[in-house]
Amino acid sequence: MALQLAEEKGQLDSDTSKGWRIKPENFKKNYTPVEHPKGTFLLYEIRWGKSPKTWKKWCTNDDNHHAEINFIEKAWQEKNCHRTMPCSVTWFLSWSPCEECSWFIIEFLKKYPKVTLDIRASRLYRDCEQQTGLKELVKRGVNISIMHMGDYNYCWRIFVDHQRNQDQDNHYMGFSRKICDWNEKLHSILDESS
Repeated sequence: MALQLAEEKGQLDSDTSKGWRIKPENFKKNYTPVEHPKGTFLLYEIRWGKSPKTWKKWCTNDDNHHAEINFIEKAWQEKNCHRTMPCSVTWFLSWSPCEECSWFIIEFLKKYPKVTLDIRASRLYRDCEQQTGLKELVKRGVNISIMHMGDYNYCWRIFVDHQRNQDQDNHYMGFSRKICDWNEKLHSILDESS
């Protein structure tokens, strides 16, 4: 019963259940910056006010919506988040938002002006239209960055249902160069808008 509740409701920091975490193979397949998976995973943390506790969970795309829209329409609503309470949200995305999702995110932030959003993506979509969406998000105060090694390690520890002491270091071989490439590309996109 406790495991089922953890799966349905996510997790606060103090909960020790791992039922809400993703499988190691899903993390590796979707967050390796040299791969090009078809779907998108979104690992997220929500922090209200100055509370040290965060709500952590994940979502993905489905047949109807991208992961970002599923977060807004399902996860956000599930938490019954209030418009008046300051809230910071961090997303660890396997792909950066597409243009359509970027505009959906902008509308979400207009509706919830006390929300600050930090997006950390494993890789970028390359289409020009997607780049426009990223620029618009940044203009509206969204922090967008490429995941760095510290983010990968954090996500592995917090969001992945791995065996204790399971080694993930070999999985990171070759990441550094690709992270630098994606980072340069993102800065190039965002510098064009300044």
